This record gives sequence, C-alpha cells and structure tokens, in this order.
Amino acid sequence: MYKEIPISVDKNYFKKLDLPGHPSILPESVYEVKNTIVVPEGNHYFINNAVIPYDKQLLVEGGANLFFNKDSALISHGPIKMNGMPHNRITLSSNSSSFPGVYLHSTSGDSYFKNVDFTNVSGIGTRTNPYGIELNGWDLTGGITTYKSTVSFNNCSFKNFTTEDTINVISASFTVIDSNFSEIYSDAIDGDFVTGKIIRCNFSDISRDGVDFSGSVATVEDCSFTNISDKAISVGENSQVKVFDCSIENSSFGIVSKDYSSVEVYRPLVFKAQTADFAAFQKKNLFGPASIKVINPSCALSEKNFLIQVGSSGWLDEKVIISIPFVSNELYQNKKTSIFNRNEN
Repeated sequence: MYKEIPISVDKNYFKKLDLPGHPSILPESVYEVKNTIVVPEGNHYFINNAVIPYDKQLLVEGGANLFFNKDSALISHGPIKMNGMPHNRITLSSNSSSFPGVYLHSTSGDSYFKNVDFTNVSGIGTRTNPYGIELNGWDLTGGITTYKSTVSFNNCSFKNFTTEDTINVISASFTVIDSNFSEIYSDAIDGDFVTGKIIRCNFSDISRDGVDFSGSVATVEDCSFTNISDKAISVGENSQVKVFDCSIENSSFGIVSKDYSSVEVYRPLVFKAQTADFAAFQKKNLFGPASIKVINPSCALSEKNFLIQVGSSGWLDEKVIISIPFVSNELYQNKKTSIFNRNEN
C-alpha cells in the first residue's frame, strides 16, 4: 500500500555561469590540437579555473607540472588523460598554500591518471572541507571528485589533502592501482554507488577511514593500512566487498561491515586494530544487520579479534562468531581526530 505525500520543489536552476568553473582561462603554455587540449612537459601556472568542455579532452604529457592558485580548480566534462612515466612524472599542486582540486562531471569518455603526484588540495565548498573555497554555492566532498565518470589511477600519490575525501567516486566504476595515500585529513577513498578495484595501494596517516564504500560492489587487494584514526576499510549501506591479502596496523578498527553489507576477507596478513580487527553491526535505522566472513587467515586470529552485534553475523572460516549486544553509535564517540594542526592564511 502506498501513501502519497506532498513534496515541495525548488524551482530555481543554475545558470551556465553559475556552474563551478566559470570563467575558464588557460595559461598560454597550453595549446589545442583538434579536440584535444594539450599540457606539454614543463611548468604551467593556472590563475583561473580550467574547464574542459564535453566535446574536448585534456591530455597532460609526462614531465608536466601544473600549479594552481588557491581559487583555481580543474573541472572537466570531457575525459582527462595524464600520461606520466615512472622517470618523468606529472605533478598537480599549488603555487600558494593549496588549491581546490579536480572535478570530473559526466565526462564524455573514460579518464586515467598515470604516474601523477597530487599534493596540497583543499576542496570546493566549506561545508565539508575546512579550508575549501566558496564557488557558486557548490560543495564537493572530494579533493578529486568524479561523478558518472569512469576513472583509473595508476602509480599515483596523494598527499596533504584537507578535504572530506581524497578521492570521491560517485555512480561510476574506478580502479586505483599501485598508489600511495599519506597525510590525509579525513577519508582517503570514498566510493558511493560504484564498482571498483583497489590493488597494491598503501595508506598511512589517515585521519578517518582508509577506504569507505556505500551502496557499492568492490574488491580491495594486497593493500597496507598504517596509522588509520578510524576504520581501515568501512563497508556500508548494502555493499558487497571482497578483501584479499591486506595488512592493517595501528588503526581504531580494521574492517567493518555495516547496514545490510556483506564482506569477505581472504588471507588477512597482519591485523592490529585497537577496537576490533573485524566488526559487523547496524549503524543506520534505514538499514539492517551486516555480515563479515574471514577465510584462511595468514595470521593468528580468534573470536577476540571480532566484534559482532546481535543480529549481525561473523565467521572465522567455518566457525560462527558469538554476537554481543551493543549500541553502535557509542563506538564512534571521540574517534574523530586529525593529524593536522595547521593555520591557513
């Protein structure tokens, strides 16, 4: 039986010039060939937003260093292709204290970033980003946000992000391979309604979650997590995630399955979490219990490594873990800390 309720509708709309990124002025060192905007090797200084339209793509060559000021972001509706080499990498950073970051919106093709170093990113919007900029009322949680835009990162590094998420992928597929995350203010990778793979990545000095999934299907393989203030891997809101051959040291939680989610952990290597190595519980009232299964561990594990809420399920190989009653919100009290203590000009 359905119930009809009235819902107010916002009749306002964004004018084209209200969208984030206008005006767009590219440096003279950047040139265009047919429908490709090319950033060649060398230093390039962006004093305005760089906006790539739907009918073009951005190609950044190895050895290019892109420096943005505190108010200039890279915003693309066309695919971005960054072709760094191991011996000739690409840099995206700031020519001041920080820059807002990168936003891919419904791009017309797949994007990839190879051998790219991202540093000093503060975000678009101040609601979720403590040092973010105001830009026509927009608020993006990711220092690198991709919406309905397939993207891959290969051999990249991400350092000193003061955004709610370092990478936020929304309603798309993605891969992150052989990459490093360090000195991260909040979450490192956040996937919302995605399919994704995270392979051979290192996460260190993360002030909230290393990886956070909602409504997603994903795998995390051969990754290491060190000094994680909250959860190394957080799986929520009806997600299905498989974790292979990962190690976790000095985190509050190891791997958490919550709110109708299902997690399978294969061959865990080293697990040293403060609260629980493996947990399953319900956090949000709109959802329900969760499950987590640990299979063929490479380290010594017992029921003491688990925290399973009544109603949720946990297994160590074929052994069912005894569940206990607890209030999940109490687990989050005083967990949010920061590795940052900085003043912005």
